Amino acid sequence: MIKIVIKGLLALVVLILVFVIGAFFVKPAAALLVGFNFASEVSRTKDPQSNSCSGLWSLPIDATIPYLFPLYPELTATYWAFKYPMSQQGQPVSIKLTGQFPDARYMSLHVYDADTGYAKDSIVDYQIKSAAGSFNPFTAAESGSSLANKDYEVWIHPQGSPTADAANRLQLPPEVINAALALRIYRPDDDLDVLGGTALPQISAFNADTGEPIVPCDYVNVLPSALTDKQRSVNRAAIFWLMNQDQSEREQVSAQQQSKGTISFLVRQPEHTDLLPNLQMAYAFAPLYRNLGEIALVTMKAPTFSNSNLTGKHNFESEVRYWSMCMGGIQETNTHACLNDEQFKVDEQGMIGVVIGPDSAAVKKAAQDQGYAYMSWGWYLSDRLLIVRHLKNVKHFAGGIQKVPDFSYVDSSSVYKAFYSENHIGAYAPLGRYCSEVDLLAGECNLERK
Repeated sequence: MIKIVIKGLLALVVLILVFVIGAFFVKPAAALLVGFNFASEVSRTKDPQSNSCSGLWSLPIDATIPYLFPLYPELTATYWAFKYPMSQQGQPVSIKLTGQFPDARYMSLHVYDADTGYAKDSIVDYQIKSAAGSFNPFTAAESGSSLANKDYEVWIHPQGSPTADAANRLQLPPEVINAALALRIYRPDDDLDVLGGTALPQISAFNADTGEPIVPCDYVNVLPSALTDKQRSVNRAAIFWLMNQDQSEREQVSAQQQSKGTISFLVRQPEHTDLLPNLQMAYAFAPLYRNLGEIALVTMKAPTFSNSNLTGKHNFESEVRYWSMCMGGIQETNTHACLNDEQFKVDEQGMIGVVIGPDSAAVKKAAQDQGYAYMSWGWYLSDRLLIVRHLKNVKHFAGGIQKVPDFSYVDSSSVYKAFYSENHIGAYAPLGRYCSEVDLLAGECNLERK
């Protein structure tokens, strides 16, 4: 136990040092991920005598420690990863997971091409069949059940594997050389840890053709190419420049026009995103620029959500499973602040708002007095990126971010304004404006929404 604690503390120290050094001397996002991989390497335990891979999970990506983790993590979600070669000792690899359903808002398992960062398959909590004698609390029939056993088993196979006949299975296409498995748990119930009262799933490696154990289980440490792709960085910088110009031009008009919104959001759908996305989540984003205003006010109509923490049951009729707003750095891809659906005050029209401003008690109080949530600008090397997430529920939701056409940095740059989310989902789209601190304190920082 003492060795585990020492390894964990050492891993954290390594991660902090790499962040500080990398932020100033290399690409911050790549530095953070390299540091995370290295810290995870320190914490791993490999069993040379068995096919167990359970000691090879990464450290948890837990954004409650601000700024430290890459790929825009959330504050109320935790992620774990296991990356492995699809061929080990000349044998095709299948992976078996055995675990328990957490007491939480949401969980999922995703598999990725670890070299590219693109998602290849996923299985969501309510889709997982429970083991014999157990129940799945995420299904409508069993939600709120008091049964104690919540076991499940999931397999990951290469496509076409003769052993791929499990009830719960994920598949990887033949072009994947290195795979990445990710476990996500969102909003654990109150008073529970990030695992929702469970333990990390046990992982075992098998020959995908014969079903025989592969001893020992191996792993890889690779970075998604998106973090080092120069052309991708150029494309991202180009669209952020266009959005900056658009915001600047809209800020030059009359105060009356400004009150109708100057900050619009584009959307990336997960199937087109190469930063290990959640396939059930759509992402609306807008860069924010402090030189355009001391305050940014963003409003939107709040979708209804499933608050299992209050009821002990999952609401499959709500418009989304979960939604949030998070602030990160464009260069760093880290996060310093998030607000989830439970933390907003919804007005009589169903609208919510958030004030982003200086780390000031007066600003925070003014925001809250006017019915807005509050986030500080935080500290970043570059400009900020505000991300709004909608996690889809079982039923179709016409106002979901999932209904906004995906924006491509390459194909759509000449007509990017047509992709602004307010053109597709109306009031459910986030929309913002800049204000001075004086205007906010005077109650004159407003945004008209139809």
